[in-house]
Amino acid sequence: MTISALQDFARKNENLICLLQEPWIDRHGHPPTLPDFDTFSPTPLKPKCVTYVHRTPGLTVVMTLTAQDSFLGTTITSTQNSKTTTFTLFNFYSPDRPEPVARLLPTIPVPKECILMGDLNAHHAW
Repeated sequence: MTISALQDFARKNENLICLLQEPWIDRHGHPPTLPDFDTFSPTPLKPKCVTYVHRTPGLTVVMTLTAQDSFLGTTITSTQNSKTTTFTLFNFYSPDRPEPVARLLPTIPVPKECILMGDLNAHHAW
């Protein structure tokens, strides 16, 4: 995704969350920042995945998993009208092949309320 496409995404009020794999990074190794969005990555330099969440009243985001530079979990809690909803977003980039994510998944607690997204490099039916 180009920087201009990412900035266009951020300008639209209805867009709250963006998950990137293999994001563009600046010459210092940092992924781009977006106005009004919090940036989450598994490592501060040269991350292989980044999650952006719009700063919204009633929305709380906590990083709950980081592994290597490629695996990120964020738990999002929304509280509106005295109702609380919580779910976890997993943003994974399995570097070059599917085995790294296949080794990781059995080792982490995966909550029932979750979404797993990523570039898993699974080029076959496995």
